[in-house]
Amino acid sequence: MSMAGTLTPAQAAQLSGISRWTIVRAVQSGQLKAHRNNRGHWLVERDAFEAWCSARGAQGALSVRPGADAPPAPSDLAAELRGAIVERDQLRERLAEAQADRDAWRALAQRSWWARWFGGAK
Repeated sequence: MSMAGTLTPAQAAQLSGISRWTIVRAVQSGQLKAHRNNRGHWLVERDAFEAWCSARGAQGALSVRPGADAPPAPSDLAAELRGAIVERDQLRERLAEAQADRDAWRALAQRSWWARWFGGAK
């Protein structure tokens, strides 16, 4: 088997969008032909993987091919950026709320009976 035509389960998962564990289970059950390298790691033949993906109905089995990676479309990048900005803003709001809660609890603890009893701030 040529090394150029082989994939690790992680590489196959990244290229296909199928989870690594699904691929490993298919190898272990004999549904997907693979062999172990000299370090004991699974290697899957690219052709066998493509056939397995097609048989299970995976669309675009290997949509990304080494050496032929197409950059994402600008519209995809813009949409991803907008989503990241919204997520960042939401996380900033949650952080501010958590900090306000922390400050409120800290103030309450400083006014508590225990703090006064043991010499804490009033």
